[in-house]
Amino acid sequence: MSEEQSTSVSAETALGKFSISGAQINTIFTIFGFVLTCLIVWVLFHHQEDARDAAKEFTLAVKELSAAQRESSVIGREQNCLMRFEAKDRAERAEFCKQVSR
Repeated sequence: MSEEQSTSVSAETALGKFSISGAQINTIFTIFGFVLTCLIVWVLFHHQEDARDAAKEFTLAVKELSAAQRESSVIGREQNCLMRFEAKDRAERAEFCKQVSR
């Protein structure tokens, strides 16, 4: 009463004749889907590592930049302090300006 319907594909090539049933096609697509899923997960995992490394490098660069900017502003304040004094008094006031600028 119930007939089993099976899809099969057959082909004849120079290498020979072969035939694949519906269950075999399903198995092949399942394996292909699993391999493709594993490949996508692997690519995303490595991308995540690269992004994390890039974020760390960016953070270090920003920290170095802020340290350099802080030093630059200290030097600017020291120069401004020295400019307030006469040229002959600047050598004597250099230490005072260093203390004030920090």
